[in-house]
Amino acid sequence: MNRADIKELYFITPIDNMASIFKHGLLSHNKIKASRLSHKSVAHGDVQKRREDKVIPGGKRKLHDYVNLYFNPRNSMMYSRKNLHEELCVLAVHVNILTHQGIIIADGNASSNYTRFFETLEGIKSLDKDSVFIENWWDQDYVEMCRKRSAACAEALVPDQLSPTNIIGIYVSGEEAHVKVKSIIASIHVDMPIIINSKMFFKEA
Repeated sequence: MNRADIKELYFITPIDNMASIFKHGLLSHNKIKASRLSHKSVAHGDVQKRREDKVIPGGKRKLHDYVNLYFNPRNSMMYSRKNLHEELCVLAVHVNILTHQGIIIADGNASSNYTRFFETLEGIKSLDKDSVFIENWWDQDYVEMCRKRSAACAEALVPDQLSPTNIIGIYVSGEEAHVKVKSIIASIHVDMPIIINSKMFFKEA
C-alpha cells in the first residue's frame, strides 16, 4: 500500500461517547482508566482481555496504551456489532496523524498472534491494499478466511491519546443516528460534517 491510498483513518465508538471525545480527545484504554472517565465500549470482552495482556513486540508498551484506528471501518468488529448501528458512529481521523511520533502499524487485528507490527513507513508498505479494503472476507478455506478477516482489521496504533482537532468527520448509518449526532455536536459547539454511509455499518438497504 502507498501513503496516497489512505484517505482517512477511523475510530469506531458509541455515539454516547462523543461529547467526552471532543472534550478530552481519543484516549487509549489505559489512559481512560487512569483518568477515570466514564465511557461506553463496543468491544468483545474476550478480545479486550487479549488486548489488555498483549505487549507490542520489540517494545515495552502494552496494546492498551494505544488508541487503535482502523484503515477500513467495514471490518469484522463492525460486522459483529451491526445490529447496534443506530448507537454507533465512526470518527474520521486526518491521515496526517501517521506522521506523529511513536505510531505503530499492525498489519491485521492487533490482538492476533499472527499480526506483525512495524514503524509507520515500513508498516504502510507492508499492507496489501486489496486485503485491507476487502468488502467480503468469506472463503471456503477457513485459514484464508481468517487471514482476510484479520487483514481488514489492520490498525494504526497511536500512543496514549489523540487530540480531537485531528477528527475531520463523523459517519453514521442512517437518519436516526444522524439526528442524534447532530444534536450532540451542536450542544458542544462543534462544527463537523456528518455523513450517512449505511454500507460502512453493514446496514441493509
